[in-house]
Amino acid sequence: LGIDDTFIIIGAYFQQDPGLPAEVKVGRTMSAAGASITVTSLTDVIAFAVGTWTDLPALRDFSIYALVGLLFVYILQCTLFVAFLSMDARREERH
Repeated sequence: LGIDDTFIIIGAYFQQDPGLPAEVKVGRTMSAAGASITVTSLTDVIAFAVGTWTDLPALRDFSIYALVGLLFVYILQCTLFVAFLSMDARREERH
């Protein structure tokens, strides 16, 4: 849950033309991978949101924590991870 988004982003990045500028490569990467990671994260969030309606307190609490965790992982994948990927792409350009 969440780490698969990293593999999807990296896979889309390596499919880009190496001759493109870093900004274009990262933009096209997120254009290609964005829908995929959004759909997988959304289905995970929905599954755990359904789990919050249970009468079992332990399962409900687990679902709430997992739901919040998934939301944070999605946000960090789309912001922080992409920022580091962009920095690495610029490093590749220089060398």
